[in-house]
Amino acid sequence: MRYLQVGVISVLIAFAAGCTTEDDPAPDSTTTNASASAVRLTLPTATKYSEGERNNLPLVVNNSGPARASVDIELEFKLSGDSQSDLIVEYQRTGSDDWRKLTLTKKSDSSVQGSYSTSLPKGNTTLRLRMTLGSRPKTEGEAIPITATLRSGKEEISTVDGEAPLATLTVKADPRSTTLDQGGSWSEFHFEITNESLMNYPEVAVQAFEECTNGTGGECGDSRGSSEKVFRTQWLDGSEWKDLRTFVRGPASNPGYPENEAIEIVNLALPPNSSREVRMRISTTAALRATDGEGEILLTAEGKGTGSTKKSLGSVLSDFSIE
Repeated sequence: MRYLQVGVISVLIAFAAGCTTEDDPAPDSTTTNASASAVRLTLPTATKYSEGERNNLPLVVNNSGPARASVDIELEFKLSGDSQSDLIVEYQRTGSDDWRKLTLTKKSDSSVQGSYSTSLPKGNTTLRLRMTLGSRPKTEGEAIPITATLRSGKEEISTVDGEAPLATLTVKADPRSTTLDQGGSWSEFHFEITNESLMNYPEVAVQAFEECTNGTGGECGDSRGSSEKVFRTQWLDGSEWKDLRTFVRGPASNPGYPENEAIEIVNLALPPNSSREVRMRISTTAALRATDGEGEILLTAEGKGTGSTKKSLGSVLSDFSIE
């Protein structure tokens, strides 16, 4: 896949409080202390967790032994202060669609815990959990350590340690249109960049990558497959739509996106708990061929929060068809 980076926009917003996707995914955590019971737990937490949102927290159980009518699932969350009382955890029992609130009790100044019972079939089972946070991260890279333990009576069958990484910069797409007209009319795309943390971001670089494919999976336009040839792209600067300047960059300039060719950059200042809308519109050009049928925009936001040693990265992919 070949992405075309488009244009340069330079926007700097004053720090005004009250205005209102990543980063590399966290690796799956796996069983760290299992009995010889042929039961293995995995706690995949690649998702970034945001305050106030019901975030899925799947617990995967591989049971190569017999089915069990009832087991206990114990969960411990390591967090302190008001974050303890603000945490909401819900679960579903195996075979049920009903969500139940998990009763959490304070284990120590730095952790809370809760447990529930469910049946355990033979084979692979995903125990459905979801978690709602009531706090925001103070720096990039923060996560909530989680320990899940499966018991049968007093017997510890299996346990796993994992963590839930906390979101800092997120990007969401709200496309006003999912199709592009081959006749050249405009289709508009809206994106929201949000600072989910307690940090100030003096500058967030927002980059857009365009890609177009034809009906056989090849690239659009001329033999080089350049999206610059088949798309015209603009962004909304205040009340005025402006063309984006295109230029070529090799993959070494942005190794996270191989074979990218051009870039759109919006420099945004985002205070804590704030967001900014980015509006783009795309039309086709005469270089588009009748077989060119699909496209997408990958929008990323990257910046370093005040006091953080690491950069934050959020992204979202928005697809469209060409008709």
